[in-house]
Amino acid sequence: MARSGSTSDARAQDAWSFLTDGELSDRRLRRSFSSIPEVHRFHNRLVSGDPEKHFLEHFRETHLAAANPLDAVSLGCGDGHLERTLVGFGWPFRSLVGLELNPRLVSFAQERMASLPGGRAVTYRQADLNRLSLARSSLDLAIFFHSLHHVTEVETCVEAVARALRPGGKLLVVDYFGKNRLQRSRAHLDLCDTLLSHLPAPYRVDLSRSVPGQLVLKERCENPPREAVIRDDPSEAVRSEELERCLLRTRGLALREERPLGGTFLDPLLVDIAGNFRADDPVAVAHVRGAVSAEEALLRAGVLPSDFRYMVFERRRPWRGWLVRRC
Repeated sequence: MARSGSTSDARAQDAWSFLTDGELSDRRLRRSFSSIPEVHRFHNRLVSGDPEKHFLEHFRETHLAAANPLDAVSLGCGDGHLERTLVGFGWPFRSLVGLELNPRLVSFAQERMASLPGGRAVTYRQADLNRLSLARSSLDLAIFFHSLHHVTEVETCVEAVARALRPGGKLLVVDYFGKNRLQRSRAHLDLCDTLLSHLPAPYRVDLSRSVPGQLVLKERCENPPREAVIRDDPSEAVRSEELERCLLRTRGLALREERPLGGTFLDPLLVDIAGNFRADDPVAVAHVRGAVSAEEALLRAGVLPSDFRYMVFERRRPWRGWLVRRC
C-alpha cells in the first residue's frame, strides 16, 4: 500500500495509482496472501499471542501507554488505509501526517480521511522518502508500514526519522525484509510447490490470468521476472535485504521488540490464488490453516527466514548521570 521512490522516476511515482480505483484495488488485493482472514489472524498471533488481537493494538498497549496524545508521521502512506485504521481504533493523535510520493494518492487519502470522525488531526502531503526532511525532536511516533523496502537511501531516511523522534519516541516498522526485487531461490520455491501440488484445482485458479470461460491453473510457484518488477515499480524491494542492518546500525535507535510475520512460504504459495480461499468455505479455511502450520514449522526450524517482520525501536533518552571511571 505505501510506496516511495525517486521523484525523477515517473514510474515509481505513479506505480500505485490503481489504489484510487476501488475495482482495481480490490482485484489486486484478492491476489495477495494478506487478504485472507486466517493469514491476518496468524500475524496477530505471531505478534500479540492472540489471533483476535490486532498486532497494532498490541503495539499501542505495549509501547504507547504513556504517549497521549501523539504527534506522529506515517511514512509512505499510500492511499491512507493505515491512518484510517488507526483513527478507527481511536488512537489519540494531536497530529498525524501521512507522507506519500504519489500526488494522486495524497489527494485520495485526504478526501477519504475528511469524512471520518476524528480525522481532523490527520493531514497528508507529498514527500520523497529518499529526500526526507523532518523537524528535529518533533515526533512521538513514526511508522513505516510496508514502505521502507521501497526506499533507496535507507540510511539517510532512517537517520532523519531518528533525529525527528523525541527521547522515548517510538519507530514501528512492519515491512518486507526478504530478497531484493522479490527474487527467491528455486529451492525456496520448490518447498512452496510441494504444498501447491496438493491443493485441489478450484483453489489453484490463477486470478491474474483467468478470464470468464477460460480458467488457468497455477501449476508452479515462480518469481516475478526481475525486469518486470523494475518496469512496474523501480522502487520495489530495491534494498530490502539490507533493511535490518540499516535499522540496527542507526545511531540513537534501540530495538525494543521484534516479531516474525512470516510470508516467506505463504506469499509465493498464495500469490494470484488467494481470492479462491473464501472465509465462508470450510475446506478453503482448512487448506489455509495447513499452509499457515507449514510456514510456522519452517520458520521455527530455521529452514526459512521470515520475509515480513514487525520491529519496534525507541529513540534513546540522553543519559544525564555522571560518568564513573572504573580503575
